[in-house]
Amino acid sequence: MPSLDHLLATEAAAGRECAGCNVCCELPVVIELAKPARTRCSHLGGCLCQIYTERPKSCRAFNCLWLRGVLDLALENRPDHSGVLLDAYVRQPGNETRIVATEAWSGAADLPQTRQTLESLAAIATVIVYYRDGRQSTITSQERGDAVAPRVE
Repeated sequence: MPSLDHLLATEAAAGRECAGCNVCCELPVVIELAKPARTRCSHLGGCLCQIYTERPKSCRAFNCLWLRGVLDLALENRPDHSGVLLDAYVRQPGNETRIVATEAWSGAADLPQTRQTLESLAAIATVIVYYRDGRQSTITSQERGDAVAPRVE
């Protein structure tokens, strides 16, 4: 089980590379490029960023939980294979760590392996799931750190 510090790491883990995954070029908002959420970046050519060396600070700083080494190295955990982009942040006020799971395609968050991953992560932080169809759900554990069945709201 990863620690909260591990969730909030800013660097990619040793040996982890995007290697053709570009889900983060499609799902998040990029203010510097006026790119809205859930739209393909206009600078994405095939699988490669055409402005990689000049990409905005927010793009340079982003590393999903798979890149940070929070998730097992298995390819099926990488966002382009799981269909879910995972990130973590500290919510203010309150200093609460949250995990955000954003579906790349409909139904990805409900796949058995992905659901198991989300529920295990709920043992250490609240997980907010954003579905492709606009729905949102929250997965929490009543006692952080214990093997407690997650509660879905």
